[in-house]
Amino acid sequence: MTQSQLTATQIANALVRTSQQESFEVAVVAACTMVYDHWRDAEGSSEFDDDSLRTLSGSAKKRMHYEVKRLLEGADTEKHRQVFEELLVLRAQRLDGAGLRQGPTPIIADLMAALVGKGASILDPACGIGTCLLAVGLNSPDAELVGFESNTEAARLAAQRLALAGISARIHMEAWKPEGRQDRWDGVVVSPPPKARQAILTKESGRTDRREFSWSEQTQKVLSKGGRACILLPAVSATRAGAGARIRRELIASGRLQAIIELPAKSIHDNDAPSVLWVSGPEEVPHMKGQVLVANMAAVVGADQFEWDVAAGAVHTCVEWLQHGTQPQVPEWLAQTMSVEELLHQDTALPSALLERREKETDILVGPGTLGRSERLLTRLKLANFKSIGHAVSIPLSPLTLIFGKNSAGKSSVLQSILLMKQSVGQPTLNPYGPQARLGSYAGLVHGHDLSLPFHWGITFAPVLGESGIVPAPGRLREIDVSFHWDSDQQAALPQEVSGVFQGRQVTWTLDSDSQSFRLSVEALMRLAEIEEAERERGGEPGSISVYRKLGSTLESAGLSSLTFERNGLLPATVADTDLQRLKEAHDTSVAWAGTSAALLDRIGGLVSEVGQELGMLLDRVVYLGPLRQAPTRISQRGMVDDGLDIPFHLLHNVSQRRIISQHLQDLGMHYRLDAVPVVTPSGDSLVGELAGLVLTDSRTGVRLSPSDVGFGVSQVLPIIVELAARRQSIIMVEQPEIHLHPGMQAELADLFIDSVNPSGNANQVIVETHSENLVLRLQRRIKDGTIDADDVSIIYIDQNHEGKGTVRRLRLDDSGDFLDEWPHGFFVEQFEELFGEY
Repeated sequence: MTQSQLTATQIANALVRTSQQESFEVAVVAACTMVYDHWRDAEGSSEFDDDSLRTLSGSAKKRMHYEVKRLLEGADTEKHRQVFEELLVLRAQRLDGAGLRQGPTPIIADLMAALVGKGASILDPACGIGTCLLAVGLNSPDAELVGFESNTEAARLAAQRLALAGISARIHMEAWKPEGRQDRWDGVVVSPPPKARQAILTKESGRTDRREFSWSEQTQKVLSKGGRACILLPAVSATRAGAGARIRRELIASGRLQAIIELPAKSIHDNDAPSVLWVSGPEEVPHMKGQVLVANMAAVVGADQFEWDVAAGAVHTCVEWLQHGTQPQVPEWLAQTMSVEELLHQDTALPSALLERREKETDILVGPGTLGRSERLLTRLKLANFKSIGHAVSIPLSPLTLIFGKNSAGKSSVLQSILLMKQSVGQPTLNPYGPQARLGSYAGLVHGHDLSLPFHWGITFAPVLGESGIVPAPGRLREIDVSFHWDSDQQAALPQEVSGVFQGRQVTWTLDSDSQSFRLSVEALMRLAEIEEAERERGGEPGSISVYRKLGSTLESAGLSSLTFERNGLLPATVADTDLQRLKEAHDTSVAWAGTSAALLDRIGGLVSEVGQELGMLLDRVVYLGPLRQAPTRISQRGMVDDGLDIPFHLLHNVSQRRIISQHLQDLGMHYRLDAVPVVTPSGDSLVGELAGLVLTDSRTGVRLSPSDVGFGVSQVLPIIVELAARRQSIIMVEQPEIHLHPGMQAELADLFIDSVNPSGNANQVIVETHSENLVLRLQRRIKDGTIDADDVSIIYIDQNHEGKGTVRRLRLDDSGDFLDEWPHGFFVEQFEELFGEY
């Protein structure tokens, strides 16, 4: 294959491979710069950009320069542009989870360009790598385009990208500061990065406004008369309570809000959370007559995709409303106009909650209830007869959960139970001693060491988006309960019963001691069929009820009072082939009906299998950091870490995360900049495997140190910072993060937890076992200033009653950050008594 026959993807991959010894991100950015410079040279320009190449080694620079000239010799502008875009795709794919702000997907950028209109001047105050400006430039070729971006690397990529596309734009490599600016714009498009969403600007009062709507307030000030701003924010911006709700209502009451448009998950790169487009202007628009368009584009397509062709009607509806005030000519569940007064009386502005929802579902609704705004990942844990916990307890889990309690009360048991199931769910029996949790034996974990007691573990969790992108009933919670009994013959704890809740109906599978398979009664199966009947009938499928009734009759005639389900680890999977064969051989079963009935059983029986797979994926995302974290050594060998990330090697090829972690260290008051360096022998290899080390540079003196040379607090907090920054949509469990940290640093650590659980950022869940009052005080402050909702925080207190059995209480917080419930004696009280008590 000649160079001219190579695709843009093949060329992009070949360029990056020339610098395998370099940081991947450095290699991609350098390749982008060389492709751009090669194009400029072909166009007769003598200007070259060397800043992006300074971090590339000399040998790598020579290899890449040679490959660029060889692979792009004679290539036209379009081929250069395609290779550049493919390099950006590689960057996004390989750095997934690196905490980078990738901005909206191209299709959403096209939507924003259509909504903002064809103004003469368009501003993007946080342009990133230029995705929105590219879409606007293609939609409005004659418009004056200006972008601001504080990340110089991203700004440089944006400028190069737009130039290759033939779009004239001015990109300023600095943060946008609207104070004192006199320029006015016909349109503003922006997808604020997570950090900037939380702390955009310092107002005249001197207090930093950390709410998303700061962007709306500031962009409206720079709009020209008749201008329009289109701002992409996480869906939580439409549901926040407290201070967030107040500022949202102020925007609605001002009359400047023109449209609220809900978008499906993944509208922003690397973010599974839904998003909302807020469209507003500098003044009321007469033809809208005090109305606001409320549109739910997430209802048009799947949970994780946005097809332009499918949503074309909805897009046309939005554009016609914005330009002419044309009322929606689409179904009411898709878009309606609502009066400002009506919106002000709502406790939410989320379109899917305001509009009439479609009744037809494409899958059986699974779970105890619909999904709340703060319910994601794990939402509730149930335990009975586990260590100090005797009677059944139910523990609510929020995106940020803090667990308090006296020593030996059972705080760690909560985390250990999750780790126990993480290492057991794919096994045939409960595994009390494994890589995640080393609890010894079943006798060591069951309450009172009584082998006759069953251990009960239950979990409620939100849907998990798998690789297929298909989620049954994405708006419903899942609930699974497992009861374990000790089997003296097998000397193991077996899952005696597994229960699932389906639309409020509990269905229980029991373990057959002979076959070690699960059994489900036909009566319970028909309860599931009733749900399927109702859903299909509502969907307009004729004859579905008679089909399921016939299935019940066929099972009876086949002599099946219960069905056997194969096992997938601890959980049921699909109906066993032996029972399907018996069904086919029933005397009144035709060949056609045998196939139909088998398909129906597969559909019903696959429900728990699908939910079980979701649980397995969710538990795979659990990360645990114990009370004594493994400190980074001077030199590390790849693959020698028991838990968490292999920090030196994770950071070695990830420049962006090193920057983020360095900033977090500064935020905690630790004046260090973090780097990762490879350790090689003079010949370039090592007999003991791949080696790397971490280097901390004192930002005050410039002195370089190993983590082993600094205080123990740094080595203990560094693994926490790395996990919080690197993980996405994961469950991060930490014991005693405050160890060896100054009280002020403990409070700052609370801000890092809040950043990590932000649904528009890393969207993690953080569960912390702690004794730190400083963490609580900072959380209360952040709830009060609107940084995080009270519903997103659970404060759990675990104690023991007079019988020595564990008890669980949730201490509720209101929207002002004040406790609604009194703290048990032993927390906060001692500090008060020390200060004001009698001597």
